[in-house]
Amino acid sequence: MSGRILAIEVINSMWHDHLGTRSEDRLDVPVWRESFFRDWNTPVLQPDLEQLVQLKRLRSLLREMSDLQAAGEAIADEQLEALNGWFARARRRKELTRIGGEYAWTDKPAEENWDAFLSEVALSFASLLAEGRIKRVKTCRNSVCKWVFYDDTKNGKRQWCSSDICGNVARVRRHRDKD
Repeated sequence: MSGRILAIEVINSMWHDHLGTRSEDRLDVPVWRESFFRDWNTPVLQPDLEQLVQLKRLRSLLREMSDLQAAGEAIADEQLEALNGWFARARRRKELTRIGGEYAWTDKPAEENWDAFLSEVALSFASLLAEGRIKRVKTCRNSVCKWVFYDDTKNGKRQWCSSDICGNVARVRRHRDKD
């Protein structure tokens, strides 16, 4: 999934509009879930209620950790331990792959099941931490939007999920405040 990060998309499954008037837990919307799982090439299309609760608990943990990092605060040891618990749920295996003319190791889940999916979500976030890319994970500066995004700009100064939507809302608010 080029340019997309699984953990961030899971965090954003709790959706808030840019005006602060509506929100929706998209994990509760079967059509959205099916599309999400299809986009991420996972065989899990119909999680049961208990599995959805698990995913929502993981989403909450990732959101808390993301918010702490965005605020420049440290993640608690208990949170790291909880994250480790999520990706320890599924065994992994090494696989040698060819990318162009080069070879690389990749880790793959040993089995394709719900625990493997949860593990992949947690590992996606853990990779951001371990590789130091977490500094580029930001929350939209529009306080009611709450969208989390990966800032891939050269200077790392992006503030809004969308300059056209939330950036424009901020500019209009700033203009109105001047009057």
